[in-house]
Amino acid sequence: MKSVGQKKKGKLPAHFGCSSHKAVLQQLANFVDPRGHIDLMMDKTQRKNMIDGAAEIERNRDAIKIMLDITRTLARQGLAIGGSHEENEGNSNFNQFVQLLSRHVPSFKRWLADAPKRPHAARYLSPKSQNEYIKLLSEEVSNRVTEGVNTSAIWSVIADTTPDVSHTDQMAVVARYVYPDSGLPTERLVDIKDINDKTGDGQALAIIASLDRKCLDTDGVAFQSYDFTASMSGVFRGCQAMMQTHLERDIPYIPCTAHRINTSAARRVYLYVRCLSYCKSSSFSSHQALSVSMFTAKK
Repeated sequence: MKSVGQKKKGKLPAHFGCSSHKAVLQQLANFVDPRGHIDLMMDKTQRKNMIDGAAEIERNRDAIKIMLDITRTLARQGLAIGGSHEENEGNSNFNQFVQLLSRHVPSFKRWLADAPKRPHAARYLSPKSQNEYIKLLSEEVSNRVTEGVNTSAIWSVIADTTPDVSHTDQMAVVARYVYPDSGLPTERLVDIKDINDKTGDGQALAIIASLDRKCLDTDGVAFQSYDFTASMSGVFRGCQAMMQTHLERDIPYIPCTAHRINTSAARRVYLYVRCLSYCKSSSFSSHQALSVSMFTAKK
């Protein structure tokens, strides 16, 4: 409720500032804090158990932070967290880092040694716990990427597909944007997903689905960049055309220069190898074969 006059307060501001309201807030704070309960104040055993429980929670948090930091360091350096199936679980990189830090952090060493005293003897070192650390870190990274992309006014979407070791096509979706504060261009991986429909429309729908799943505002997509394949660059049924159709506005398509350079280099090497193999059976030198391959590539 607004104030009624320049020097007069409204009913709500006057109530919030009165002594009775402040007293009730203080009583509520005392009630929420279990340390102020009369049964705890009168019973030393309950008070000691509560203090010990709060301290145990804090020690658990400190230990989990250390193990999260270990997981983040291993992921940042591109090192495997778990070991192979043939070796002992204790020889994994994660467990070796845990043992290393326990030798230099006494509180962490005591926390590991006290595991049998805790319910279920939990130490949070199992492969399941390690996977949970990875999942928590990945969610945090994904949230920060989403926040950075949505903070920028406009951004560009980049996508490409490639088969994995099981010959399953996977699409990588990347966002390129500019940090508002620093003005530096940044590229961040948004999503990796299996894709079955490699038509222009299928890939466009897959890109939009990835953006929606990561809570990215598609209204900020100002540009799109893909390779030169017909399914991506086609002006009628290609991915770049279908993106404009589904998002219902013009989105300029910028061909990926890196793909063109890679294609050009691969083509030139292919021609050089063919010329070199041909010249081995003739009187041409390797320098002449290179000259022939360069002339052929230009044509």
